[in-house]
Amino acid sequence: MDAAPIGTHQQKDGIRLHGVPRHASEVTMAIDLLDNGTMGCAFFDSRDDSLQLAEDVPLASVEVSKQFVTHAWPTSLLVSSRAPSQLLNYLQESWRSPQSGVRTLSSSAFSAPAAIERLSTWVTDQQPSMLSELGVALEPGASQPSQNDEETPPSACSWLDTGERITYMAVSGRNCNVSLGCASAVFSEIRRRALMTHNSSPELWSVRITSIKIFNLASYVVIEPGALQALQIIEPDLHPNSHYWGGSRQSQDEKQSLSIYGLFQNLAHTTQGRTKLHNIILRPVSDMAIIETRQRAISLLLRPQNADQATLRNFAAQALKLRDLVNDLSSDCDGGFIRTTSLMFDRGSLMAVGELINNTLDFERSELSGRPTVRPGHDETLDRLRRDYDGMSNLLEEVVKRTIHAAPQWAATYIKSCVFLPQLGFLIAVEFDPASEKGKYTGDDRDDDYWQQNFIADGLAHYKNEDMRYLDEQFGDVYCEIADREVDILHILSQKVLEYREALSSASDACGDIDAILALALAAEKYKWKIPEVTAEIGTLEIVKGRHPLQELVVSSFVPNGCHLDGQRPGQDRLACMLLTGPNHSGKSVFLKQVGLIVYLAHIGSFVPAESAKIGITDRILTRMSTPESVCRQESAFAIDLKQLQSMMKHSTPRSLLLVDEFGKGTNSDDGAGLLVSFLEYLQTLPDAPRSVVATHLHDIVDCHRFPREAGFHLCFMEILKGRQEDAITSHITYLFKLRDGSSSDSLGCHCATLNGVPDAVVERARVISLLLGRNEDIKVPCAKLSADEELHLQVAERVARRFLEENFHNAQNEKIRLHQGIRDALQSVLSLC
Repeated sequence: MDAAPIGTHQQKDGIRLHGVPRHASEVTMAIDLLDNGTMGCAFFDSRDDSLQLAEDVPLASVEVSKQFVTHAWPTSLLVSSRAPSQLLNYLQESWRSPQSGVRTLSSSAFSAPAAIERLSTWVTDQQPSMLSELGVALEPGASQPSQNDEETPPSACSWLDTGERITYMAVSGRNCNVSLGCASAVFSEIRRRALMTHNSSPELWSVRITSIKIFNLASYVVIEPGALQALQIIEPDLHPNSHYWGGSRQSQDEKQSLSIYGLFQNLAHTTQGRTKLHNIILRPVSDMAIIETRQRAISLLLRPQNADQATLRNFAAQALKLRDLVNDLSSDCDGGFIRTTSLMFDRGSLMAVGELINNTLDFERSELSGRPTVRPGHDETLDRLRRDYDGMSNLLEEVVKRTIHAAPQWAATYIKSCVFLPQLGFLIAVEFDPASEKGKYTGDDRDDDYWQQNFIADGLAHYKNEDMRYLDEQFGDVYCEIADREVDILHILSQKVLEYREALSSASDACGDIDAILALALAAEKYKWKIPEVTAEIGTLEIVKGRHPLQELVVSSFVPNGCHLDGQRPGQDRLACMLLTGPNHSGKSVFLKQVGLIVYLAHIGSFVPAESAKIGITDRILTRMSTPESVCRQESAFAIDLKQLQSMMKHSTPRSLLLVDEFGKGTNSDDGAGLLVSFLEYLQTLPDAPRSVVATHLHDIVDCHRFPREAGFHLCFMEILKGRQEDAITSHITYLFKLRDGSSSDSLGCHCATLNGVPDAVVERARVISLLLGRNEDIKVPCAKLSADEELHLQVAERVARRFLEENFHNAQNEKIRLHQGIRDALQSVLSLC
């Protein structure tokens, strides 16, 4: 999606892949980093056959490459061999695709002149208007720059072969020279795959691009892959509140597979619309003009007087009607998306195409036959062939009567019919004789007529005789002639339609734009979302009664919660960080994702699930919410968490949003608490701290460390209600899922274990150990486990002790025996048990 408002881009004629296997989300990307630190990027998206080039980024770090990757989500990633090894290592480490990996190409493949040379070969006379998308201006007579990319002047973009001379092309105020070299690598990769897949010759291989776009990363919100996964933006994932262990479940409690894109996808009704919608959702923008334009378009479609327009379904097939409706809408709109989109419908061209198709095709017959059928009266030759074919049944009846009359009387009953089969011609069908494996009549009695058996089917033997051969010569294969003639007519029609390809492409693009915006509007109406106020104020985040757009779909009732983080206000303390505590299962993670999704939706121009929202422009959404572990990664889970935290500290700005969930749980609780407190103190020391929402179970940091509101911290917790059960020692817990000011020291881990089906014996043992730890008692003895020898030794000792206690030492007859012999005998009896 270009940085320009949706609907303002007009697709041009250009390059479509022929013979190249297409994937629903096939994106080929190339990245290059020169020695002077300039990074460029280009990618080809098969969803809309668009070539997109980035403005070159000067003095770029290798981490900028991740922003390019998350912008396009490529299925194939190419890197120049001249790029620093750090770039290749970084991409291999931070990006792993299940479909393909990072490949290194020779630096010669990254050639800006080669890219323009290929474009000049594939793009036809519409080329100047197509290349104008890049801001490229033709400058005849300009000198040709050096072939060395690094020595190319900053204003030089590429060359164009006009057929007479090499013409120098410049970019007005925009430098994309490195990115054009990346485009050359993309073309080479697509060509290589085409040749490997189809083993075709280079002469037969061609490419077609429907649009060329240029983008700047500064116009988009930076979203890392971990954030997209944690917030469930594109890829469906199990709902966050669906984890369960054992026990029985109700059907409504089953795990749900949802995503933000999935909410909108079914509301778009065209392929173009779903493609545009995918790009909008995947690439949130930080340009307020684009956001406000989309919001106005959604608001316009949701007006009661425009309800009919907002419920259009098949507008792609009714482009003229849609154009009229768009014009009606634009009369009520103060410019922007709707008015600009209406200009993309060329009424004259669309009417001409409609007239061509309507005069050529018979839609009723096409629907019945399942293939395009030419209208009667359009072509005399085709009509004659059809009359011959339609009259074939009468001719066949006459032929079979003549054949029966010429045959012996005994054979008349065996001749069943005369048939016409495409590509086989006319045939006589005779009853089949299994004994002889021939027909019961084969024309042997006629010396002047040779009957040739062709095949056997349905108990009939089919023969060619002289009459059938004569009919073949007279009528030929009428059916195939009809099909061939229709193919010729349809080919002529396609050539005439292609004369209006630019107008059709623009209309198709506009239909996709409107369909995508319409999907956003339908979602806002369906889920009762409200328009947010997007402001340029730094650090502002005020959400009133916000909801999680996915969670509320899978629960019987959802408790809304707000989030209030203040921006920079003169003379007032800035509240930049919300520190959230509360028991397990109380909704902390859902709240964090809810805040992130509301901010995300606001930056794609959508309405949001809240009663009201005021959101400052965000440049990055950084998360430490999920740990993407893999056997390919050589870090521990805690090391991955630390890298996510380090990335937050390094890349966050006053306009960023930080979401941290349960940091420190992967190591010793003391170390985890210390690192979390240090991170919070680091945020406190920043003059313009980013907006942060931090959830934790390390309650000691709240009890032992002061996080005053004056220092920018807002302490909150998720409320629960405890009640005593009549027949139980433990308390009955009710989760209210309500956000309250203050802090909580309850975790209720054992209670959550019971709710999730953990065996009672395990839970009770956990309660005992937890109680001892809570009293600061030594748990070595209660948790000690004896070996088998130690258990046997204690059992023997127990038997000896019990036998000793049972012995009566007062039965001796005299004092001497009682004191000496009797005691000795008794002890020997007891010790014999050892």
